[in-house]
Amino acid sequence: MRRRGFLYMYEKLPESFRSQLFSTSASENEQSVRQLANCLIPLLNAIGWRGDPRHVAEAMPHFIDDLDLDGFRNVLANLNYATEPVRTHQSDVDPALLPCLFVPDSGTVRVILSVSGTSCSVFDGEQCVVRDDDGANLKGTAFYVVESSMTEQAESLGYRSWMGRISKRLGVIIWQIFAISLLFNLLSIATPLFVMSVYDSVIPSGSVEQLLFLVAGVCGAVIIESAFRILRSHSLAYAAGRMDHLVGSATFQQIMFLPALQSENAPLGAQIARLKEFEAVRDFFTGPLAEAILDVPFAILFIVVIAILAGWLAVIPIVVASIFVLVGFVVAPRMR
Repeated sequence: MRRRGFLYMYEKLPESFRSQLFSTSASENEQSVRQLANCLIPLLNAIGWRGDPRHVAEAMPHFIDDLDLDGFRNVLANLNYATEPVRTHQSDVDPALLPCLFVPDSGTVRVILSVSGTSCSVFDGEQCVVRDDDGANLKGTAFYVVESSMTEQAESLGYRSWMGRISKRLGVIIWQIFAISLLFNLLSIATPLFVMSVYDSVIPSGSVEQLLFLVAGVCGAVIIESAFRILRSHSLAYAAGRMDHLVGSATFQQIMFLPALQSENAPLGAQIARLKEFEAVRDFFTGPLAEAILDVPFAILFIVVIAILAGWLAVIPIVVASIFVLVGFVVAPRMR
């Protein structure tokens, strides 16, 4: 079995990253994740990547023990390789787009190196060997790997700027944060409703049992709301770190492609200042402004609840909010 050829780059990686690669000792639940990690170096070698092994280490996600599918694709994206998933059978993969990563619905993850009839030459992610495979009817997802610049990837996604591509990669995280915000804003209504129920129902009736039920319910709602707030803070911190890494890497890459005259004539301090301007993106996610913007759409929810309970009293917060917006538009230009 031909294994030695794929270990050239692996042997040059730092020891801290070798534990993520070429491991077959994981439990059964972790095997598919380990297999993805085992396929990384062979796939890079097969597509002819000639970078330094240190670049692979820097592209790896931090603070995790294994590579999942999203992490695998992010590593390739950090190395300027786009991946295109296609549902297909193993024997139907396009030979012109090989090598590719193939994740079957059942079976071991593999790198398809070549196809000859119904037989394929594959790198087995579990055994870490190159072998011939006759699994013609094996169905799964093929991830075709294409080298692409930041500009080409952005245009392929319908964006004219590389910033649009980076925002697209964080789309799932942003939607998750919005979902978490919706949940704990719904739970935050429990406290005012509890106070209203105590005055309207518990005190007039003198029912201790009803009070206990209300207290138990509002305590549960407060605990879950606090948990969602902590989860949102962690998600925002992760999005900030991810955005900081992606923007920093993309910005440096754009600078490296500038003509020599433009980079040499600009003072070093000016170039560093441009890079530091992107720190505002990270500060936005980690600061209170991000949480305030996330909570603004759900203010409509509170106004609807007030309208249901008190009718025209809902007009008062609408008027107050409108006054604040008008004052902001008047004062903001003068403060600048």
